[in-house]
Amino acid sequence: MLPSAESATTRRLAVLLASVLGGVVCAIAVPLAWPKAGMLTALCATLGMASWPLILGARRPAQAPQPGRTPAHPLWQFSGLLLSALISPLAHHYFHPLLRVLNLGSASFTLLVDGQALLTLPPTSSESPFAGAELRLGAGAHQFAIRNAQGITMSQTAVHLVAGAVHLYAPLRKGQCFWLETAHYGRAGDAVDRQALSPDEQFWLLPAEVDFWFTAPPAGSGGSRLSGGAVTAVRQGPCPPPREAQ
Repeated sequence: MLPSAESATTRRLAVLLASVLGGVVCAIAVPLAWPKAGMLTALCATLGMASWPLILGARRPAQAPQPGRTPAHPLWQFSGLLLSALISPLAHHYFHPLLRVLNLGSASFTLLVDGQALLTLPPTSSESPFAGAELRLGAGAHQFAIRNAQGITMSQTAVHLVAGAVHLYAPLRKGQCFWLETAHYGRAGDAVDRQALSPDEQFWLLPAEVDFWFTAPPAGSGGSRLSGGAVTAVRQGPCPPPREAQ
């Protein structure tokens, strides 16, 4: 390989490395530094950062490329843009964890996050997989509050959302309790484990592998016993009566 060709290849590899590093760093930094940025905004910022090395490193060839020679800008040099486009939505999704909000009161309320009204939620009287609403908020500390139709603050609490996790917020849950119900399937037979969530809280950090909301996990079958595995459901029901002192 001629020295000039080696120099061109080295320059292309350097541009590719700078594009990849710029795109990956920006994909992770944007949702952390700018949590309110939407996924499309984060993607555009990431692609812009990944494009700068390509723009700055571009050189117009003095002559048109001859047949059989390497193009001035081979397609692999733009793989940093493709990698950035794949990583950006994944990073945004991870750093904006899932929050399920449930209204077990008798009237609709408005949810405020850090002083900003995000949604108005009607009440739900019974366990239903369609109950409540799902949001994705930036990971970190937040201030939650709910207000009724008259603008009166009914409840407020400080919470911390964990990246990659799932959270449940049920501020008006008087008399209602929650638990995790995990169904195990396998050759040895089906089994169900139940883990109660703290009855003294209104905000819970849940496992990231929640498969069903407010419905029982599917019953075991012959196929499930052969394949194995487990699914987790969040369940809801009346709190048990307190135990009497012996």
